[in-house]
Order: sequence, then structure tokens, then C-alpha cells
Amino acid sequence: MKKLGMLKHIYMAVFSIMLVMMLSFSYKEEVACAQTYYSSIEEMKQNMSWWESYTLGTMQQILLEQLEATDTWEWQVMDCTGSTRYDLENFFEISEDGFLCIDGYNEQSQYDYIGCGSEEIAPGVYYVIFTTYSNGVVLEGCVEINYKALREMPKGKAVLVGSAGCDYSIYLGNDFPYTITYSSSDPEVATVDAMGCVYPQFKTGDVTITATVEYPNQEPVVYTGLLDVTDPSIQSSVAVARKENLTISISGSSEYSSWYFSNKPEKTYYSNSKCSIDVYPDEEMGCLQLSISAKNKKSAQKITLTVDGKVLTFKVVFSNPKLNKQVVVVKKGKKLNIPVKELQKDSVVTCQMADDAIASVTKDGKVKGDKIGTTWMNVDVDGKTFSVLVVVQTGKMYKVVKYAADQIGVAKYSQEKRMQKGYYDCSSLVWRAYKAAGLNIGKTTWALNSNGFANYYYKKGKHYIGKNLKSNKKLKCGDIIIRGKYKKGKAQTYHAELYIGDGYVIEAGDQGVYLSTTVGADIAVRPWP
Repeated sequence: MKKLGMLKHIYMAVFSIMLVMMLSFSYKEEVACAQTYYSSIEEMKQNMSWWESYTLGTMQQILLEQLEATDTWEWQVMDCTGSTRYDLENFFEISEDGFLCIDGYNEQSQYDYIGCGSEEIAPGVYYVIFTTYSNGVVLEGCVEINYKALREMPKGKAVLVGSAGCDYSIYLGNDFPYTITYSSSDPEVATVDAMGCVYPQFKTGDVTITATVEYPNQEPVVYTGLLDVTDPSIQSSVAVARKENLTISISGSSEYSSWYFSNKPEKTYYSNSKCSIDVYPDEEMGCLQLSISAKNKKSAQKITLTVDGKVLTFKVVFSNPKLNKQVVVVKKGKKLNIPVKELQKDSVVTCQMADDAIASVTKDGKVKGDKIGTTWMNVDVDGKTFSVLVVVQTGKMYKVVKYAADQIGVAKYSQEKRMQKGYYDCSSLVWRAYKAAGLNIGKTTWALNSNGFANYYYKKGKHYIGKNLKSNKKLKCGDIIIRGKYKKGKAQTYHAELYIGDGYVIEAGDQGVYLSTTVGADIAVRPWP
């Protein structure tokens, strides 16, 4: 947008005089710009109207307070040898909103340099003089053009321990004078030579590879890249529950690791009629994760997976885990096995307690009762998760609850056969649970019904907890919850349940004996203690 006119010849004469007086810049000894000598870049920056630093391969706008978009400007660019650079004048212009624009990015080029067409600006310091036609204001300043690597180091890469070298060199392009020094943060893990080739050693870990670039007349520029030296491994056999998903970590791998299946580099995903397997990098864990989706098959599947050049062979076996018990009753201070069955030899069982103050899982994989109470335990088996209610009790109450819990999913419901082995109705379940602990409720040979419970304990008084309870706050493990009401001093009820804590009851109904929840009670009684 440079305006040409009569004044051009006058300005060119002025610039010619200035060129004679320009001194080549020397950052190690002294720096000069526009008829003035400076002892340092800092002093030079302070005395210029403006100084801007600019990186190769970018576009930049510089707002100069003295510029006004309404003014008409012309400018001349000189490099620090004192030569006028007519070829670079097109790189500078004043935008309509008063910005000095430096536009050096050539989108047509495969390289990322400052240039228009085939022209380039070499890194260095350029002296630019702006002059207005309208008021004669002259702005002098310098633009510092910095280097930029055209190819930088990988931000992250993984290679196998003891493998061949890999290229971490940077490419600066252009024939500008510079020196590059490469270094490794841990030579025991990987070394780097003078050409930027990195050699993994026989120790795993991560290292930072650094390239320090030193240019004439400029502060050093540092580039860094991360390298993980890996030694991937996986167990020889992985058990997965049928129709479930299981995710495991590939030990010794990196989030930057590469992989493929069946010795085919293009095959990064595995699938057949037995299972499908996906591998993905986990940044948080810093490794690869292996996700296996099992189908409803029984026979094992052999898998070949190559990670960072190392071939891993393992077998996927399919389990069909089942829960033995929905409610586990543990004596305080004692322990018992986790209630799962139909496992494979390589099945992995993990547990997590909702309240580990009540119960915990020992190192040998057993449930231990620590404190009287009721809590949930999540049991994960080969990718399948079960929830188990754990009740910790002592003495007679342990026997009461255990008897009732042992009937869940096993016993049948029948009012006619309520006192026969394997059959219960709601009240006989409660009565026989207490009978198993040596405690009689009302009668010694025949179970009362829910009305009988309500009337019996209402008369006894001290075992009567209350009626129309809106919450479980007053309830304790072993309490009998009765559904119905009292009318004219007589119970009119229809159901009885055994409360086992934390809002849960064991009851008998049309579907057999089962676990359910409760909030409050119509009538509540406490046979023991």
C-alpha cells in the first residue's frame, strides 16, 4: 500500500545517507541501529520508537500508538548490513485499524517460513523507518525475526527397551548459521548422539530429549521431546465373564505405545465370534489399556498382540461367575469366603465395601466382620459385578439372621406347608429363624401368624417398639416388622418381615424368600434382647 510520489526521491536520498552510517549488528560486542551505537540489545530496544520480536512461520500484528489509520505512510526496510531490502517491503503494511502488519506466511509452500512467493526473510534484526505524508512524523524501530524449527521433536514417543535408534532431530530449514546440541535427561534410559538420533538402553522409563539451538546474534532456542522406553507384558491367560466387558492394563507400556494384532500392522482392532478386543492409550494411567468384550462362548481364544515391536501372546478364557448368596452374615471378628462360584483358574475377584469399618476384605480374599452393622459389598469377577449385603452380628442374633439369609433364593412359599422343610410363609420364616437361635416366639412348636406376633408382643409391652413408624431410626437388626394395624385393641395385620439393618428386610412371599427394603413400619416388635 506504499504511496509513490514526488517525495519518494527525497526520502530515498535521506535513506542513502543513513545506509552509509548503519553499522552491522554485533550482539556479542556492540549493537548499532540507525546512526546510533548501542552497547546491548536492551539499550537499543529502549531507544527505538518500537521493537517487536517475531517468530518465523507466524503472522503478527503490532499496534503502534503513533500510527493513525487515516495517515498516509511510506516506509523503507534495511537489514543490519545497511542494505536496503526492497524485496521485503511487501511484508509490512498499515492496516485500516492502525496496526503494523507483518505477514510472512506462505500458504502455498510446504515449508513454514516467512516469505511471499519464493521470497524469504532471513532471521535477524531489521530496521524499519515509517514516514507520514500528512504531518512528517517519522517512526524508527526494529523488527527482530527469530528462527522456528520446520520439524520439531515428537511430543511423545514410545520405543522398546534395547531397540534400534529413533530420530529425534529437528529441522530448521534454510541455510542460516546455527549449531544444535542434543542431550538426554537420563542416559541410563536413552542416549542421544550429535545428529539427534536416540538410542534406548536396557532400562525402562521416560526421558526428555533436549535440542539447544544457538544462533548468531540471538538467545539460544530450546526444543524438547518426551521418549518412553518400554517393556510391555501381559499375563498368559485373561479370564472374562461371558457377555461382559473387562479392561486391563498392559504392563510396561506407555500412552505413546503403538500396537497391532495378528502380526498385521494395519490391524489395530480384533474381533471374531468369541470376543472383540480394543486397545487405547490412557493418559491418566500412562499406559495402554486392553478392553475385551466377551460373547456367549465357552472355548478359549489365543491372541497375538504386538506392542512397540514386542510380540505378546496370551489366551482369553471365558468364565460364567455366579453369586452364592445375596446376603452374607459374618460373625464379628470372624471371616468367610466371598460368595461366588463357577470361576476359571485365572479368574480375578476384587471387592469393595461401602463401609469398611463394618466389614473388610483380607489379603487372602475373605470377608471379615469388624463391627456390628450392615453394609454393601461390590464384588467384581472377570468384569461382572455383583452386589452383596454383608451383615455382621454376634451371638443369638447372628444365628437368627444367618438362618433367614440362608433361605433366600432357595426356599419356597406355602401357607399350607409353612412348617415343613424348605417351605415358609412370612410369619413362619421369622418364627423359625428365631427358633434356630433357641428363642421361642409365643409358641414352642408352631409359628404364630402376623396377628399372633402383634398381639403377643403388644401384651408383653417391653418388646413393643411402636406403630406407624415413618423411618428406620428406631429399628434394630432382628426386629419384626408387621404390616397392618390395631383396631379396638386387636391386631388386623397381613404380613411379617425380619429387619436386618440399613433399611433391609428378609421376607417370604409368592416368589419365595427374598431381600427387600423398608421405610418405617406399621408395627414393630423386638423379640431379642
